Amino acid sequence: MKTIIVDDDYFFLNSLRTTLNEFEQIELAEVFVSAQSALEYARFNEVELAFIKDSLPGISGAKLAAELRKLCGNIMVVFTLENGCKISRELQAGTYYYLVNPLNRETVKRVVDNMFVLSSRKKKRVYIQTFGSFCVFVDNVPLRFSSSKAKELLAYLVHRKGNVVDSREGFSVLWEDKEFNPSSASCYRKVLSRLVTTLEDAGISNILRVYPRGRAIDMLAVDCDYYSYLSGNRNVIISWNGEYMSNYSWGEQTLGWLYENRSPALFTTAKPKLHLDKLLTC
Repeated sequence: MKTIIVDDDYFFLNSLRTTLNEFEQIELAEVFVSAQSALEYARFNEVELAFIKDSLPGISGAKLAAELRKLCGNIMVVFTLENGCKISRELQAGTYYYLVNPLNRETVKRVVDNMFVLSSRKKKRVYIQTFGSFCVFVDNVPLRFSSSKAKELLAYLVHRKGNVVDSREGFSVLWEDKEFNPSSASCYRKVLSRLVTTLEDAGISNILRVYPRGRAIDMLAVDCDYYSYLSGNRNVIISWNGEYMSNYSWGEQTLGWLYENRSPALFTTAKPKLHLDKLLTC
């Protein structure tokens, strides 16, 4: 992956450059101490991955990331933060991966592995993250939902792996403590309508299949870490963060299954959960 670093801390910049050069997935093209230099470079060169300091002189890291995306539509971004600094609103929103100074080589490696997996999915517009918090990316940009229930419904459809979900099943997942009846069914129809509208507005309505009994995810229309895990993708299995649909309680049973069915050959030792490279809730 053609990679740049943008950081005005020379010590951290050199430390990150040295660490990244250890990984064969990384082709470190340039390092910059100013946002303007990075933007000038991106105007004339391909950039696939950028490590950007969260706060730079005269510009926030999020703003720089947005400007870089205008020049390199498929660019992936990892923010770098000083230890103890306040996490910005953009990071709290969960749009990006991030690293914290001082660097930990294992943490950097996991981020690089995750970025490599994401970069391999460029052929499909939609990438769905289920490991950690549920997120949907369209052309590498997080999809925003107008309704949390619509987002959860899509998450459940992904969870059901192409099986048809009817109104009763969908309702029971979204409202566990309510009874399904003709009156309450209208709530489910409204949520489904909002989901369909969100997907249509993003130009990805094709990821849902319509059946007389209900809806199903089209597994062939998306890339998904969970599906790649089930298909035996070694990179995805190794980089699994030990979480699944962490924002939904109904994912706990599948999480248990994932732990029980991990390959001993790939997981020879238990690793502590790291939060530094975690993709937060989007």
